[in-house]
Amino acid sequence: MSTTEEITRVLNAFGLHTDTHRWDKLLALFAPEVTVDYTSLFGGSVQATRAADLVAAWKKLIPQFTCAQHLITNHLIDVDGDSAFAETQVAALHTMVEPALAGKDAWTVGGRYEFKLRKLGGAWKIEAVKLIATRQSGNFGIMKIAQERAAAVR
Repeated sequence: MSTTEEITRVLNAFGLHTDTHRWDKLLALFAPEVTVDYTSLFGGSVQATRAADLVAAWKKLIPQFTCAQHLITNHLIDVDGDSAFAETQVAALHTMVEPALAGKDAWTVGGRYEFKLRKLGGAWKIEAVKLIATRQSGNFGIMKIAQERAAAVR
């Protein structure tokens, strides 16, 4: 398998493992420390965190949706030795099917991801992920509901 194929596989697995709740496999995609930038969507600041803490937070958040689907495609990958930079497009659909939300049960985000990866222990690992959100549609309120519910999960 070529280097770009290996990296493409990691990027595809990032979305798939998140959506299918394969938390151990998702965690294995990351370097021990990861920089996360979702400021274009949520504001706030860029965060440096332990990968285990990031995945633990997503493990609480993502199951609050009836379904989440992150479609990551059109990979452009530049490799420089044991480092790589990748740009992808993303369309992320989140649904929360509940009677009270009828007709307002979906929120979609579109844009690009920028990933920084490093080869560690013979495998490509994500050490930074940045979302550049370019569009949203639907009910952003379902994210707020999911965040509130996730905060209550122990």
